[in-house]
Amino acid sequence: MTRLLLFSFSFLFCLTAFAQTNNANYDSTLAKSFGADNYGMKNYVFVILKTGPAVIEKKETRDSLFAGHMKNINRLAGENKLIVAGPFGKNDLKYRGLFILDVKTIEEAKELVNTDPAVAAKIFDVELIPWYGSAALKEYLKTAEKITKHKPYPALFKLAFNYFCKFFVSFFPFHKGEHLALLAVNYCSRYGAAPIFVYKVD
Repeated sequence: MTRLLLFSFSFLFCLTAFAQTNNANYDSTLAKSFGADNYGMKNYVFVILKTGPAVIEKKETRDSLFAGHMKNINRLAGENKLIVAGPFGKNDLKYRGLFILDVKTIEEAKELVNTDPAVAAKIFDVELIPWYGSAALKEYLKTAEKITKHKPYPALFKLAFNYFCKFFVSFFPFHKGEHLALLAVNYCSRYGAAPIFVYKVD
């Protein structure tokens, strides 16, 4: 039995060794600049934004917090700390969006997400998960600007959104104080970010 186990481990070791081949296109300088390991991968932190416990009724405060949330996203992207950001579709898990942060530890990620005014105000709760992915992930940001054809003007877009909501709620039953939200996913696509427009039913 011992000999069989020893043979099995030896066979698996040899199989693994022969399964790896050198890449003729490997660029060690580029790999080092990306922080890539021998497999072209690196550690990130995956962040899930969830609906938090806070209910903020004052529109000015709510708008200010969401504006601060977007400003913080753009700042982190500009500092090359935030690689991916975007909203989830409608779901029963109260998941609102995700970040992928270019940091190695949960502690570093906590420091970054805590700079988000919407997180600090408990509009969002967060889950932080270590994630292992391609070290070249941030390269897509260079392409995003080139493939985005339309960028809405936020002020004009928000005005149109508010008029639409007033028309919409006149035909469908909504309770006073409920909120309709729209994520303008094409805006700030360079940073993978999207402003949130909110309408409160009167």
